[in-house]
Amino acid sequence: MDSIIGRHRANLAVGAGLAALTLVGLGSWWSAGEIEDDLTERGRAALAAAGITATVDVEGRDAVLTARPADDGRPPAAVDVIRRVHGVRRISWTVAPASDGQPARGPSPSATPTTPTPILTPTGTSTSPPTPSPTAPRTPTPSTEPDLEAWPSPVIGFASEQTALTTTARSQLDAVARRLREAPEVVVVIRGHTDDLGPTAHNRALSLARAEAVAAHLRDAGVAAERLEIRALGSAEPVRPNDTAAGRAANRRVELVYRTGSTQ
Repeated sequence: MDSIIGRHRANLAVGAGLAALTLVGLGSWWSAGEIEDDLTERGRAALAAAGITATVDVEGRDAVLTARPADDGRPPAAVDVIRRVHGVRRISWTVAPASDGQPARGPSPSATPTTPTPILTPTGTSTSPPTPSPTAPRTPTPSTEPDLEAWPSPVIGFASEQTALTTTARSQLDAVARRLREAPEVVVVIRGHTDDLGPTAHNRALSLARAEAVAAHLRDAGVAAERLEIRALGSAEPVRPNDTAAGRAANRRVELVYRTGSTQ
């Protein structure tokens, strides 16, 4: 009889233990549901207080946001708001559809993500969202302005009292004409000079004749006359003293100066 009573008491103890475990499990299940509801409610309240249009749902302690990203493709501002909600462990987000008829902007310019984008939070570990592809640098447009400093600028020399061009001078002017034909916007100023032998009026006329001889050769080589400016400077601008034969020879010259624009 005592053994029967002992077995009955043991069965009652086992049954009571199972009932207690069942009640604990139910209590834990309801506790988890209450935590989700509480975090969801507090998360939505925080978004509303911040004036941010987004939706948030909590599973366990993990928040899932549906929001628009920043203009530069970074995670939306809603992520920072939910991150400050106490109890949230981990945050992920998906791109919300556009409300203004424009396509939604997301981390990828070509497609809307189909799975939530994980965000690193203080209580969880995850990967960073994808960054937008860098924009290829623009190729600079080459300048069409001619580099006049690199152009040939020969000094055409003359014998005393002469205006005839030497063979070397003709070859130099042919090279100048080729460059001028390639750049029709360039004007050449032809500056004639003499030494100081002879009267001023004579030297002025002689420098003019030398400049005109150079201009005539350039015209014959295909350069339009309206692109040629002639200056007769006589002996007013020597490059060397006129007290030696070498100095006077250096001063008997025609110089070429280039510029862009119309003739003056």
